[in-house]
Amino acid sequence: LISDYESFGCYKDTHVRAIDTLEGKDPILDGSYGQRKDPITKCAVAAMRAGYSMFAVQNGGWCASSRLAEETFNKYGRSSACWSDGEGGPWANQVYELKDYESFGCYKDTHVRAIDTLEGKDPILDGSYGQRKDPIAKCAVAAMRAGYSMFAVQNGGWCASSRLAEETFNKYGRSSACRSDGEGGPWANQVYELKDYESFGCYKDTHVRAIDTLEGKDPILDGSYGQRKDPIAKCAVAAMRAGYSMFAVQNGGWCASSRLAEETFNKYGRSSACRSDGEGGPWANQVYELKGPQFETIGCYQDRGSRAIPTLENKEPILDGNYQTRQNAIKKCYYAAKKRGFKVFAVQNGGWCASSLLAAKTFNKYGRSSACRQDGEGGPWANQVYYIKDYESFGCYKDTHVRAIDTLEGKDPILDGSYGQRKDPITKCAVAAMRAGYSMFAVQNGGWCASSRLAEETFNKYGRSSACRSDGEGGPWANQVYELKGPQFETVGCYQDRGSRAIPTLENKEPILDGNYQTRQNAIKKCYYAAKKRGFKVFAVQNGGWCASSLLAAKTFNKYGRSSACRQDGEGGPWANQVYYIKDYESFGCYKDTHVRAIDTLEGKDPILDGSYGQRKDPIAKCAVAAMRAGYSMFAVQNGGWCASSRLAEETFNKYGRSSACRSDGEGGPWANQVYELKDYESFGCYKDTHVRAIDTLEGKDPILDGSYGQRKDPIAKCAVAAMRAGYSMFAVQNGGWCASSRLAEETFNKYGRSSACRSDGEGGPWANQVYELKGKLLNLYGCYKDTSKRAIQTLEGKDSILDGLYWNRKDAIAKCAVAATRAGYKMFAVQNGGWCASSATAPVTFAKYGKSTSCKQDGEGGPWANQVYSIM
Repeated sequence: LISDYESFGCYKDTHVRAIDTLEGKDPILDGSYGQRKDPITKCAVAAMRAGYSMFAVQNGGWCASSRLAEETFNKYGRSSACWSDGEGGPWANQVYELKDYESFGCYKDTHVRAIDTLEGKDPILDGSYGQRKDPIAKCAVAAMRAGYSMFAVQNGGWCASSRLAEETFNKYGRSSACRSDGEGGPWANQVYELKDYESFGCYKDTHVRAIDTLEGKDPILDGSYGQRKDPIAKCAVAAMRAGYSMFAVQNGGWCASSRLAEETFNKYGRSSACRSDGEGGPWANQVYELKGPQFETIGCYQDRGSRAIPTLENKEPILDGNYQTRQNAIKKCYYAAKKRGFKVFAVQNGGWCASSLLAAKTFNKYGRSSACRQDGEGGPWANQVYYIKDYESFGCYKDTHVRAIDTLEGKDPILDGSYGQRKDPITKCAVAAMRAGYSMFAVQNGGWCASSRLAEETFNKYGRSSACRSDGEGGPWANQVYELKGPQFETVGCYQDRGSRAIPTLENKEPILDGNYQTRQNAIKKCYYAAKKRGFKVFAVQNGGWCASSLLAAKTFNKYGRSSACRQDGEGGPWANQVYYIKDYESFGCYKDTHVRAIDTLEGKDPILDGSYGQRKDPIAKCAVAAMRAGYSMFAVQNGGWCASSRLAEETFNKYGRSSACRSDGEGGPWANQVYELKDYESFGCYKDTHVRAIDTLEGKDPILDGSYGQRKDPIAKCAVAAMRAGYSMFAVQNGGWCASSRLAEETFNKYGRSSACRSDGEGGPWANQVYELKGKLLNLYGCYKDTSKRAIQTLEGKDSILDGLYWNRKDAIAKCAVAATRAGYKMFAVQNGGWCASSATAPVTFAKYGKSTSCKQDGEGGPWANQVYSIM
């Protein structure tokens, strides 16, 4: 290991650190740093284990490293205070780079360069290249900072690298003119690849391959694999070129990779037959994962003064300096967009960065462009648009002419041309699904794209299939199903906690919350899933992983006020909750406002709406939480952050008509409300209908139900609002948009029995109602009360068909009990022990018969002999 790093020089530091410390984060950094044995080697190991490529040692042993160290190490300039032992000095970092690259060989060059130069583009490439100290290491850092994965050194130090270097480095063939010092030769590039991968272990293989081979598919995999030079690096490049993220090397060089390698690599279990050179063994795959940002381009698109995507310039510190001279512009824009939870970003004119919550919907506003340059950084008024890859495969499933998932073909212009000839069909299908607001999609037969609102329920309608090809693009009548990852949540800030918790814990209550919370992998995501499973809207992560959530978390999370003790990793701090809101809203459009407000403001009414609205961080999420805490179901954001919501918002939001003044960041505009609806409804299933309607129609009764229902945009959301405005709690959508709701819908919706004719888009089918219930708004939580075998409230079990199956396995138990009580004409009901339902005419008198209980669980479904009591408002 000692030979696997080299010094980069001595640089100043201050109390505001140039590089974050690793002290206390890795057990190898033992004892007091001043007394630590072999501090440089140990710091190198700690940095390597954290996945970082640069580290520093200060003042005799103190260790620092971070993901952005390459960008920040020289923040305060050079220092002369480092001692000669290599362990830094007082406020002086001796900076080292882990040599995370390997030689690819010597290749010819000409005046028309095989790889563009980096000379003059990064200050680390100092002085005349012929006199430059450590030119290979410095070129490696310059390439890394630019976000490139291959670089070359020529003629003693001249440095070259580009995004397309992997494709062009061997443009003129091999050369024998490189000198043995690794610094190339005259018109001869010594080419290096940054090792942007890490080992995943050794796994068995058979003749039925765990991972498909790349042999014969990329010219970089030259000659016989057993004689191939640098087989790991070459296999990594071949996998990268193919767009894959995992690869394997077997038996001394044989290369394998595929889109589905992450699912199949361990098909046959672990192996002990791999040799120590990293090149696998007989029938033994040494498996590697490519590291680095996960994004891919979806094309070049025109822009204008009224931007297709608003800029992030001056909004994120990572977007430093002048964009046209910015190092690593694409990668920095990616991190800026990802930090805000955005899924699509664009780079224009050499580095200008743009992204927004609505970028996926607006990026193609002005159509395609041919003005983007080949460096990936766009062109004049031309956005190179990227999608942050945020999906994972769910497996291969059968399909028939009666589709398991409805197609998106012909519904989004990003799905261009014939699907069989489409470039990047998986990425484009992902974006089309995301733009439609769906969370699952499928690719079939080489590119055909499908997605719908109900895809999660219908994707496995016909069972598993083995007909999908390994390229991830499905097969004949075989859907390769993907789920958009990116849990739908965003932070609302850091808040204090105490022994009497602001939010009760979910630890030991959900199996996904595995092991010790402080060493839990993906702690935030796991807490999100645990909370979402229980139907909660707010959750918190504390002290490195501890998870908390409850039905009332939205009201209690700020019980003890704000905190500044949360760490930057999003996992809270000691007695400090990083609080998140599960995004459960959708845009309703842009509407005019005046001084006589269409919707009353919430400004000054909820402490979550902090500071000046124009400077407020995450204003949409915070307005959503404020509306939810007030019990409202519609809210609006105006002019960059101003928040409005009221009980009557559904009736008044369109008081002044539509507006075109909202900006594309989702935060409204001057006197223009971007209106959102909290998605407070859930599907109840598909039911038959006839000319004598099961539920009366709302068509023609509310102006929000615009135009012909078959052509209506967002018909489910609009029908929900129309039902809400009418004061009803159940509605149905039929045949692509027709809307029905009535006061008696809960009693009549299943009048004709269940149907199988609803399509998977959630919009019903011919004479088939997709029935929805508005959640939560009409219920008032009374509390938890004891019960005995002589019931405080009589049961409804067995008295209403909606109370299906075993109560402890019942889905949506609270909602179904509410419907059963409503149909029986009762105003109060109780849920016990995970789903058991009780209600009666005398419940308001008898519910507290045995006194209060503390045995109800936080999921709202009561506990053993404990009734969670609700009243229907």
